[in-house]
Order: sequence, then structure tokens, then C-alpha cells
Amino acid sequence: MNKIKHPSKTLTVQEEGSGQRLDNYLSRVTKRQLPRSRIHHMIRSGEVRVNQGRCSASTKLTAGDRVRIPPFFAKEQQKHNPHPAIVAQFFKDIIYEDNSLLAINKPSGLACHGGSGISLGLIEHLRILRPQQKFLELAHRLDRDTSGIVLIAKKKSTLIALHTLFRDHEIDKRYLAIIEGKFRNSYQRINLPLSTKIHNNEKKAFIDKINGKESITEVFLLLRGNDYSLIEAHPLSGRTHQIRIHLSTIGHPILGDKKYNPTLTTKKLLLHAHRISFLHPLTNQTITLSSPIPKKFIMCAKKNHLKMFTNIDHRALLSTQQLVDMIESVRQ
Repeated sequence: MNKIKHPSKTLTVQEEGSGQRLDNYLSRVTKRQLPRSRIHHMIRSGEVRVNQGRCSASTKLTAGDRVRIPPFFAKEQQKHNPHPAIVAQFFKDIIYEDNSLLAINKPSGLACHGGSGISLGLIEHLRILRPQQKFLELAHRLDRDTSGIVLIAKKKSTLIALHTLFRDHEIDKRYLAIIEGKFRNSYQRINLPLSTKIHNNEKKAFIDKINGKESITEVFLLLRGNDYSLIEAHPLSGRTHQIRIHLSTIGHPILGDKKYNPTLTTKKLLLHAHRISFLHPLTNQTITLSSPIPKKFIMCAKKNHLKMFTNIDHRALLSTQQLVDMIESVRQ
């Protein structure tokens, strides 16, 4: 496949780029010809400069900033066809939509965006399936193997507003997870500072009590079995892999977690972003969205005899009907 050389250039950030993360800005101005891994490498190595200074991928740009982009080679863009299974499921997975945003139930195994050997992620599928939509951007991300609700902005103003809500911790996110062992407490607050490192080209979190950032996760026990427990996790901060490393550190790793669970009793990561609540950026009304419990949870429950679970704690914000349905399906 032919490669095209793009010369270095310095761009002035316009108003529509104000408030955008540097990595997202670079992806947009290079017309998504570069994988995320390459963009992040260019930033880390100092090849990319903002106002002649070094920067990070999460640097927020403002109108008037000068961004230097080094020379790069990019493959001629191919026309990608969305996976047929994703196309068939696409409209079923949208759980909310209005003129400014949409929420979609991302399946496990689908990355939020392409890069690092992944040609099409969730956002690329959306753009291909909705060519008439001029603006579609991820407001946040889930790990590739985590399923659940992802918010997509359909307007630049909505994207900026959602980023502000996430930054100020004004978006309430709840996750379901099946973890190893008997979780003894009905409620536990985990406060362990985290840092990240790159190992074998993969980002990994670790406990860092000296230089780590404050990271807090609330854990509610929903169901307890002999060998496994179902919990709801409420992250009060938004660190990389926060829930996964916190649960692993206290001795209750998530089933199927290839990074933080050495036993790996199942191939699927049993972590699901099942509920999100926030003030709508335009209407200022509270929106609470929930997504169905994935079949993989039900299948794992049956396989691991979770019908033995007891001690349901209704203080956790789990849909009562979802919980009843899950328990009934396990008992069948």
C-alpha cells in the first residue's frame, strides 16, 4: 500500500478546537490518518509542540494556540466496511438520543476508537453509518473489554459541556462487576492513589502512594456466593483502570481481567458500565440512563452457580427489575 508523506506544519487553533484534548485535535486535523498509538508517541517524544513547549495528550487547547505537527507518513486511506454484526445491532444499542448527544451500549471487545492495529472502533462505525452527521465525538471512553454506556456528542458545544462535567466529577457512573471471593462488607470505600506506566506498549495502572493521584472507588455488595460476588462500583475519580486495579489490590479481582487477575477463570472481562446520570448540557435536566445486564453476566452466573448468592443490598443504585430478572434467570 502506498504511503503519503505529510510535511511538518504549524497550525493555529481555531474557535472550534478550543477546549479539545490535544490527541483528539491531532486526530481530527490529520483526518484520522494516524493511529492513536502514533499520535501519543509523537506527543511523548516532544515532536508535537504547543506554543513551542512540550505537552501531554490530555493538554486542553484554547483558541490561538500554535500547534506544531512534525512530518509523518500515512497510508492512503482505505474504505472500511463496518462489521455486519455491529451494523445489525447498531440501532438496538442506542439507548438515548436527542439533537445534541446520544448514548450507546458498547459491547465488550469493541474499542471506543481505532488505532494500535484496530481499523474501526465504536466512533468510526458511527461515523460510517451516519455520514450525514457532521460532528460525532466521544465524550469519554471505556476500555475495549468493558461493556456499557458511552456518551457521544453530536455538537462541539455539547462535547465541551460534557468534558467539563466529567472534569468536575458531576457525572455519576456505576459499574457492575463479578469479582473473585466472598466480598465481606456490604459497603467499602477504597482510597488508593494511582499512577500509570507503559509496559510492552500497553498502559497499566499501579498503586503509587508517593506520586500517585488520589483515586477513590465506592463498592456496594449486591450478591454474595461461595467463590464469587456481584458488586456495583462507583468511581469518584476517573483514573485509568481504576476499578480494576482497586478491586485486584484488595484481593477481589474482576473475573476475566487479563491485566490485573492472574487466575483468569473466564475469557470475558465481567465489568459493565450499567448506569450513568448527569445534567443535560442544554436542558439542564437530570438524565439517568441504564443499560441491560449483558448475557455474559448471566452465563457466568449460571456456570459458577451464583444461585447460591445471598445478602442483596438494595442501597446500591441497581435497577430493581434488572436485579430481579438476573436472579430469576440464574435460578432457572
